[in-house]
Amino acid sequence: MAKRINSWIGKRVYAHHPRGIPHITGTVVKAANEEGRGVVLTLNNGASIVPRDVFKFDPIPDFYVSTYCNFAHNMKTGAPIKHECRHIPPAALRLEREGCFTEDVAVMQGRHPCVDCSEYAPQGAERCEHHARLTGHDGVRYDVGYRVELHPGTDLWMRGARFGTVDSVSLTPNDRVKVRLDKLPGTVFAGTEDTFRKA
Repeated sequence: MAKRINSWIGKRVYAHHPRGIPHITGTVVKAANEEGRGVVLTLNNGASIVPRDVFKFDPIPDFYVSTYCNFAHNMKTGAPIKHECRHIPPAALRLEREGCFTEDVAVMQGRHPCVDCSEYAPQGAERCEHHARLTGHDGVRYDVGYRVELHPGTDLWMRGARFGTVDSVSLTPNDRVKVRLDKLPGTVFAGTEDTFRKA
């Protein structure tokens, strides 16, 4: 079953700024649930707000002429109006109307925003390629603060330094995590293939 696209995506909103600036304006490109905050909306200008901050949003017209076929589609359902065409996701129509073409194409391809950022993940994936690199071979993400155990095949494990805490995570293609070991002083860099999350 296809994942439903949040109805906020593609809407141009006007919101109170949490730091006291009069207001911020932008188009919603991501809507995700965050622990402690509920639904968090990410705008195309990088701002992060919650729905209660929104005091106004532009009304959605009844139809929009998409560049996909150069004919009108219903903005609520995505259905073609008086022509034969596919149903275009309403979020894609809203995003295109606001000039967010990268996000529009991603929605047309069936992709959804990454759970860690506003980039769009490959179809069927939860994370974009950038954040997917931080996931180990066993599918476990190594975030800062995780307790991990080194792989039994490593020299450090043989020397008794089996457990540690993730100190930082590299954003390079090498999938490196910096682990502060319990038994040895200092920290050690290890590839995610050398570590796995402690059960």
